Amino acid sequence: MNKDTFDIIIATTGTILAVISLIFGIYKSRNTSLAYKRVMEVYEPIFNCLEKYLFKYNPTKEFNDAIEKCANIIMNNRAMFGYGLYDSFNEFYTNHKKKDSKQKSYVSNNFNSFSSRFLRQYHRICKDAGLPHIELSYRLNHYIYKYKAPVLLQYAIINFAQSALVSFGLGLSLAIIINYYLM
Repeated sequence: MNKDTFDIIIATTGTILAVISLIFGIYKSRNTSLAYKRVMEVYEPIFNCLEKYLFKYNPTKEFNDAIEKCANIIMNNRAMFGYGLYDSFNEFYTNHKKKDSKQKSYVSNNFNSFSSRFLRQYHRICKDAGLPHIELSYRLNHYIYKYKAPVLLQYAIINFAQSALVSFGLGLSLAIIINYYLM
């Protein structure tokens, strides 16, 4: 491959990446304001109510009060909360209201399922809004998890995989530069 062909390939690739980045940036900026509104009006108030109860079903008075407050927020903002997550909450809430002691483990599983889905959606919405999400170290320190092992695995993957990808990218770039200028 001669130098002119290589320059054309690099210029074309750069142009294509720039156009893709521009289109992606325009698309993301349109969704950011709605995502921000969803976080501030729905997800953040719910997280503030449920933070110390996520993955910890314990039908005490304080827990019940927090659930009622969340139910009110969710019922008044169903579309902004999202219908899939609403269904998950509603299944838990309906069974929780029955107060059947025989179904306590079932209701607890419903709540754990809702907690997991809520945190995933909260992270996604925060990312879309350009806001920081709940750090894994915060989740570990405040016991916001069902099982500790998956959270630790996720923490390790995020922290070490990023370093590995950056190292791989730098190594690949260096190899291309060396190959181009020395060969």
